Parts: sequence; C-alpha cells; structure tokens
Amino acid sequence: MPGARPVAEWHDPSRRIFYGWGIVGASFFGLALSQSPIAFITLSVFMKPLGQAFGWGRGPVSLALSVGALTLALATPMAGLLVDRFGARRIMVPSIVGLGLLMSSLYFLSGSLVHFYAIYFLIGVIGSGANNVTFMRVISAWFDRNRGLALGIASSGVTVGSAALAYFAQRLIDGFGWRVAYLGLGALVLFVGLPVVAIFIRERPPEMGPEKGSATWRPEGGTSIRTPLGMTTVDALREPTSWGMILIGFLVAVSLNGAEIHMIPLLTDRGISPDTATGLFALILGVFSTIGRLGTGWLFDRFFAPRVALVVFLLSGVGLTCVLVSNALWPCFIMVTLLGLGAGSESDVLGYLTGRYFGLKAFGQIYGLVFAGFMVGTAIGPYLFGLLFDLSHSYRVPLAISIGLILAMCAVLAMLPKFPDFAAGAENETRDAEFPPVPVN
Repeated sequence: MPGARPVAEWHDPSRRIFYGWGIVGASFFGLALSQSPIAFITLSVFMKPLGQAFGWGRGPVSLALSVGALTLALATPMAGLLVDRFGARRIMVPSIVGLGLLMSSLYFLSGSLVHFYAIYFLIGVIGSGANNVTFMRVISAWFDRNRGLALGIASSGVTVGSAALAYFAQRLIDGFGWRVAYLGLGALVLFVGLPVVAIFIRERPPEMGPEKGSATWRPEGGTSIRTPLGMTTVDALREPTSWGMILIGFLVAVSLNGAEIHMIPLLTDRGISPDTATGLFALILGVFSTIGRLGTGWLFDRFFAPRVALVVFLLSGVGLTCVLVSNALWPCFIMVTLLGLGAGSESDVLGYLTGRYFGLKAFGQIYGLVFAGFMVGTAIGPYLFGLLFDLSHSYRVPLAISIGLILAMCAVLAMLPKFPDFAAGAENETRDAEFPPVPVN
C-alpha cells in the first residue's frame, strides 16, 4: 500500500515486545487526559471556587456535567461513524486540540451560566472524537487473544487521570486561582496528551494482522491489505443483542455512577469526616477501580465475558446492600471496595462485548450507540440520586433503586448469546466464491 510503513518498523522479529502494547500505553495517557477526567471529574474541584466567584449554587454548576454528558451521548454515534470512515487517528488529533483549547478558554469564563454551559456543550461535541470509542476501536484492532487485558490497562487511564487531575487542579487553585487551573488543565491536554497520541497511536498497519490468532481481520483479494470483519450498523441494530448492550450501558451508568458520585456525602452523613471520606475512602475506590479494570480484562480473555461481568456487577450490588441494611461503619468499607470493582470495569465490559458481538467493520458507530446509552445514564444517575435524597432526606430509596437496576442488568447479561465467529463466516464466503455450487439439471 502506498505510504504504508514497513513491517519491520512495526514489529522486529528479534524483539519480543509486540507494538500493540505501545498502543495500549499511548491510549492510557490519552484516556487519562480525555474528556471525562479533564472536564467532568474535575468539575467537583471547581464547584466552590466558581460559587465564590459568581455566586452560583452547586446545583447550577453540576448541571454543566449533565449538559456535557447528554451532548456526548448525542455526538458519540456520529464520532463513531467518522472513525469507521476516516480512521481513529484522523478524528482523535483534532478532537484533542479542540478539547485542550476549550478547557483553556475557561480562563476567560464570565459570570454567565449560559457561557459555562455552552463550553460544556462544545466539550461534549468536540471531545467525543477522543474518548472511549476511538481508543477502544484502535486497541480492538490490534488485539484479539489479549484484548480484555489490553482494554483494561488502557481504560485504567481514566481512573488514574481522574485522581491525578483533581489533585493537580486543586494545587493550582490553591496557588494561583481557578482561572490558572483551567489553563493548566488545557496545557496538559495540548502539550502531553496530544503529542503522545499523535506520535504513538497508529491504525492497524496493512502489512500485518493483529495478534496471532485474531479473528477480526482477513486479507482481501490475495493482497496484503486487511479489512475488518463484522456486522454493519444496520445489521447490528436488527439483533436483540445490540439493544441489550445499550440497555446494559444505561443501567450500569444510572446504578453505579449515581452511587459513586454521591459516595462522599453518603459517607459524611454516616459521621465519617470529610478528610477521611475524600482521602482514605477515595483511595480505596480508586485502587479497586483499577483492580476491577485490569482483573475483569484478564478474566475476559479466559472466560465467557458476560458471565464475568454478571459476577462483578452482582458484587457491587452486594456492597450497596450492605450499606442499605446497616448503619455501622464496616459496610462502608465493603461498599467502596465492591463499588470500585464494578465502576472500574463498566467501560471495559461495553467495549469488549461490542467488539466480540459485532466485530470491527462498524465498531465505532455501534459502540457509539452503546456508549450513548451509558452517557444518558451518567446524566440521569447522579441527578436522580440527589433528587430522591432531597425528597426523602435519606439515601435508602436511591440505594434500593440502584440495587434493583443492577439485578435487572445482570438478568440482561445472563441472556446474552455466545459470541459469533466472524472468521468462519468469512472463510465460508471465500470458499463459496472460489467453488460455487454446480447446478443440478
């Protein structure tokens, strides 16, 4: 293929390190500085400074997250379509540039909430090109046998980035003020995230297949060019599995994200000090979120992934149940630990299952639809938790609803069918083309 890089440049047989692991490392940094950690998670750090500067309440400030999440839900399927058509890297790079500039532009934020919401609206649109959809599309193309582990390592960047960026932003706010903090976050995107992605992220090289044993790519026409296997978006939407995946994304976001966002006030309501809640318990949540991503990814490569996901999410439900039935301190440790396992593995589950059930032919757009369901749930879950708390003055009702939604999600996971074999289907098509049936007179 003209302009293609030599095979040796991607994989030197004398080396034992597959270049795909470099893709995983770059994706880790890209996701650590992506839309969710840089704009959504850090919003909690800016709530008080913005309130002091403009007199905004926490509710109106939090609404920016809902604006960004709902916008992302609408923009992600289109971003996935563009990724399938033009390639992930061509969409990633301008998206990262736009995200960095938008975060930096918050330095000039006026006292208008409309201005604030408009920035988060644009972050939802422009940042959608450098989010889970694009990075998981690239990793799924490079890996087959170790895809679960690769996705788990890369998506751990979201967990690490969320913790590190919140700390970084707080230090800048303490030292220089919230406007400079926004400049600092934008600079990280432009001068760290952008170079790493631009230099190291590459599409599937046409001279090579993915990992040995992959069933997602095949040579066409006897040439070295490889094309992805799988369903078209239209074919996928005719399958009940696709709608089950969208429902799973929605349910996991409402149930787990709602509980995760309200974890700190839930703990402080139980008499735990704010320092302990934001220190010790937040650390436990972060550690077990990372373990959840890596552990479920490793298990996906060895066992039937829907069953693994079912067990992990049931454990999160057990954690929430412990807090629901007891007011003691020990259930809080169990809840944070098990909630971390589930909340850490949700994006891995959705990305992995999308690739396995529908292949890579239209992965971007199909996963974009699944991720849209997840983002709608992200917009609804925290708000629903807060609304029900305001009405009942207790977290018992939202906790009970979350547990019920987790059970419903596990029922959907239990009904998912076995993975299709796209390679076998492609071989049958090739064999039929080479040896057409002889008509019988």
